[in-house]
Amino acid sequence: MIKIISAELVLWGTLLLLFSCNSPKNSTETPGHKQIVSLVNEARSAASASPDRALVLCDSADALSRTYALVDTFDLAICRIRAKAVSNTGMPDSAFNILHRLYEQKKQWPDTGVLVRTLYDLGWYSYTGGNITTAEKYLDRTLGLMEQAHIERNRVSYMTVYADILIDRGKYTEAQDCLFKALRLAEAVKDTYSIALCYKGIGNVYSSCKNATDAINYYLSACEYFKSIKEQPMIVAVLTDIGLSYRKSRLDSALYFCNMALAADTGTGNIRTRVITLYNIGSIHAKMMNLDEARACYDQVIDICQKNNILHGLPKVYSGYATLENALGNTQKEAAYYTKAIDLSRQLGDNTTSIELMKSLLPVYKKTGEWEKYTRLSAEARVLEDSLMSTRNIIRLHDIAKSYDMEKKEMANQYLGMMLERENQMNRLWKSLLLLFVIAFLLTGILFTVNKRLKKGLESSYYILMEQYREERKQREKAEIKLFEVAQHTGSTRNLLDYFNNEKPYLNPDLKAADVMDTLSITYKELQDILSALNHPNFKSLLNHYRVQETVLRFEDPSFDHYTIEAIARDAGFGSKTRFYTIFESVKGVKPAFYRSQINLPARS
Repeated sequence: MIKIISAELVLWGTLLLLFSCNSPKNSTETPGHKQIVSLVNEARSAASASPDRALVLCDSADALSRTYALVDTFDLAICRIRAKAVSNTGMPDSAFNILHRLYEQKKQWPDTGVLVRTLYDLGWYSYTGGNITTAEKYLDRTLGLMEQAHIERNRVSYMTVYADILIDRGKYTEAQDCLFKALRLAEAVKDTYSIALCYKGIGNVYSSCKNATDAINYYLSACEYFKSIKEQPMIVAVLTDIGLSYRKSRLDSALYFCNMALAADTGTGNIRTRVITLYNIGSIHAKMMNLDEARACYDQVIDICQKNNILHGLPKVYSGYATLENALGNTQKEAAYYTKAIDLSRQLGDNTTSIELMKSLLPVYKKTGEWEKYTRLSAEARVLEDSLMSTRNIIRLHDIAKSYDMEKKEMANQYLGMMLERENQMNRLWKSLLLLFVIAFLLTGILFTVNKRLKKGLESSYYILMEQYREERKQREKAEIKLFEVAQHTGSTRNLLDYFNNEKPYLNPDLKAADVMDTLSITYKELQDILSALNHPNFKSLLNHYRVQETVLRFEDPSFDHYTIEAIARDAGFGSKTRFYTIFESVKGVKPAFYRSQINLPARS
């Protein structure tokens, strides 16, 4: 019984080892590790509402990680939180630099999902910092990696941001295709927020293509979706977009929607969105000749930009001041504002805005008769425009090369897909083989256990049988054991028994029935009658019985212990080893070796 239990324990232990080999191991955390985790979580929560506090917490977590030699474990998390906090203070360029330094230093990333998020953050900080080309590069890499790794989370949101970047680059068809693809993905999973983002993005495409009617329809649909989920910052952004779409056709409607956007801004939205809303309200007031209201809006924009270090919107605000001075007839102030706007835009590297402002300043110099300034500014504008045209040509060539690279990447992705499918098939095959192996192992274990139990039962039967043999042995004397008592028989039968018991002719392995008939002078019929009287069907049966009995007597005699079983069988008259084993087991019910090992043992209690 103990052997059976041990076998079952080994079996189930092996199975548990097979199925638990892939289970994740729980890692013990040190107190220092837990302390850093607590600081990181607190900093993450404070990054939006209290960026300054988040930066202090990041510094503390970074110092602790260095103290406990856990820099590699927490550097990415701390860096991302620090970049987010800096971005929320209005410095997306600094946030990009913080994250980009770590991105360049880190040779290996924990997983693809973390790499995707990091690439997106780099693209987003580039976009909000005004570096559109860099933003497109990082967002393109982000979406390509997501598609390659089949990552669906945040994919629609990233696609809408990428579409906004394409719109700013003038790639309206690509932006529209990207947004409609994102819309299908969002509708498939019934994500209201993502659907609204897609409608807003499509509205931006139509607005950029001067199709105000379609743009407003998509904006209104987006606004309804955002209202259904009470997404207030996005409602502000969409209302501002609607106002901008009405600006060229209906100033009153444009002002109405922009004021609605400003009223809906609870202060939790993006500062950039509030700046755009205020600037557009000011420009609408300027067009409606509400000069004081326009100046008040521009003053608010200047104040917000200076407090939050937002420089990219200032050139347009200064151009707005110039428009107001033009309406008042203050030509000198108008020229001063335009000059200030041009200097700032060139300082920021925004050549397109610089050219537009230069073209607006040239009529002012012409009007005031400042021909020297007019000539010099005109020449600068031409040089800058040529430079910008050259840059655009380079970008166009870059786009062609990028399109070619995309085609190559698509072919590579198709090949990779085929390889992945083949690998998946191999994995399924190996899993099936493993399952078959486990089933075969289980069946083998079950059969082994059943065999053990059957063998145990058979051994028990053997022991019971040997107890019976030992009991029989006690009831007789070795010397008097005969197959049949001679006194019970008469005539030829008694003569045959005397001959077998005294002469032991059966010890001769070549003994034949004819030899016995010649010795006893009996006929074949008389021999058959004798065998019938002794309950033997034939002469072989009689020989086997005597030979087995002779073997048993020698097994029971300690003086034969140094003889082998085969030697005893040969001396008992068996001519064949195989035949001896077969006959002995058929007569006694046990194997010769087992009988010999047990017959002289004391009875089991």
